[in-house]
Amino acid sequence: YDPGEVIIREGDPGDACYVIAHGAVVVQRRAEDGAGDAVELARLADGSMFGEFALLADRRRHATVVALTDVEVFEIPRLLLRELAAVFPEVGPALERFYRERLLANLLRTTPLFSLVPEDQRPSLLARFHPLHADSGQAIVRQGDRAGGLYLIVLGAVEVVRKVGERRAVVLATLGEGAYFGEMSLLSGEMASASVIAAGPCELAVLPPRDFYDLVAQNPGLWTTMRTVAESRRLANAQIMAGHTGVV
Repeated sequence: YDPGEVIIREGDPGDACYVIAHGAVVVQRRAEDGAGDAVELARLADGSMFGEFALLADRRRHATVVALTDVEVFEIPRLLLRELAAVFPEVGPALERFYRERLLANLLRTTPLFSLVPEDQRPSLLARFHPLHADSGQAIVRQGDRAGGLYLIVLGAVEVVRKVGERRAVVLATLGEGAYFGEMSLLSGEMASASVIAAGPCELAVLPPRDFYDLVAQNPGLWTTMRTVAESRRLANAQIMAGHTGVV
């Protein structure tokens, strides 16, 4: 690849990952709010791997990779990787851990909320998150329970649902990759006012309550921003509920 040439493009389907034989590339991703220029996630050189997100999750590319210099890469097709994992069982889990950690690190860089966290604090923040898998239809947070932390959606989507009476439920919002939830309960100290249900298989990262409070204590601007977002969500939820209950 020549300097400036796109090797993989965000949003395209992916069926291979790559190892850099020689040269350097830059990894870029659109910001979660869609505003401004692409965010630079990393610069990679000889021996580094990229493109594993789409390969392991059977999804579209999560970032664009552009050659910075003359670049030669080894292409590893999905089928070959699966054959290697069958022969060497440790390959699959190791790659999954690697790609989930890298994907979470990328989300922390591209999600506007976490841009308020100083760069030097992000590695320690990353280590505080715990992975959580949710199957389709699984309740991640239950209405009336205390939220188990701040949840960041790494892959998949969830529905925020409030129960009305014994038999009715109202969908308040659908949240996708890069969105977070659980902050309203953490900020108010109250029980969750709605359930959060996995809309399909989901991978999440959870920041436990104690670590959440440590984070906002160190970053007052984060607390202010989250309170503003939480209040906006409360008002939006109230309007939706008024439409379903006839309250004005």
